Amino acid sequence: MCKNGWIKIYKQLEQKAFYKKDSEKVHLWLHLLFKASHLPREEMLNNQPILIPNGKFTTGRKQLNLETGISESKIERILTYFEKIEQQIEQQKFSTNRLISIINWEQYQETEQRFEQQVNNGRTTSEQQVNTLLDSYKTILDSNKNKKEEGPMHELQKFVIDNYFNIKKIPKQLTFIESENLIKDFSKNEIKQILDDLENYKKINNYTNLNLTIRKWLKLAKERKANAKPIYNDRINLTKQDINQAAADFFTH
Repeated sequence: MCKNGWIKIYKQLEQKAFYKKDSEKVHLWLHLLFKASHLPREEMLNNQPILIPNGKFTTGRKQLNLETGISESKIERILTYFEKIEQQIEQQKFSTNRLISIINWEQYQETEQRFEQQVNNGRTTSEQQVNTLLDSYKTILDSNKNKKEEGPMHELQKFVIDNYFNIKKIPKQLTFIESENLIKDFSKNEIKQILDDLENYKKINNYTNLNLTIRKWLKLAKERKANAKPIYNDRINLTKQDINQAAADFFTH
C-alpha cells in the first residue's frame, strides 16, 4: 500500500444509508480505498506471487482486524454487505487470503485521461494475469471438489474412513471444517448413531453429500424424539417400592 498520496472521497458517501447508522462500515470502506493499489504491484495470493492491478489488493479478515480494530465477524459481514447489497466490491476467496477489487476504481480514483486510455486499450496486462490466475485456481478447485482436502485429517474423518464401508462411497465426503462443526453442534454419540443407521440404509446410494446427509438425519431424529408419545400412562407413576409392596400384598391374600 502506498504510504503517501491521497484518494478521492465522493460526497455521495454521506447519502448512504449506513453512513449515520454504522460508523464501522464507513471506517472499513475508507480503509479499503486506502489499501487498494494505486500502481501495479506484486503481492501473494494463495501463496503465489501475482501482479496486482490498480484498485485491487490482497488481504484477510485477521489482517483487516489488526489494521482497523473491527472484529473479524463484523468485517466479514460488512464485506458481504459491500459486495452483495451495495455492489461496491468484488471478492475472490482462497484458503490463505482473498483478493478484493474496488468496483469502478478507475472511474472514481484515476484521472479522466488515464481512464479513457484504459477503456480504449481494454484490460491491462496485469489484469489479464490476475484473471488468468483466478481461472486456473477455479479449474483446480472444481477438479478437486470430490477429493479429500489436503492438510491434517479430523478425527471424525478418520473414524468414517476406518469404520464405514458404505458411507465412504458417498461422493462428497466430510471436510475438516465440516467435521469440526458437526462435533461442535452435536454429541459424538448422536453422530455415531446416525452413521451406524446410515451405513445400513438400503438407499444410501441416493446421497451425494455426507455432511448435509448427517445433518438432515440428525434433525429428523431430533424431531421424532420430540414428537414421540410416552410409553406409559401418565396416570401411573409407580416407584420400585410401590411395586414391591403390591406384590407382597398380592401373595399375602
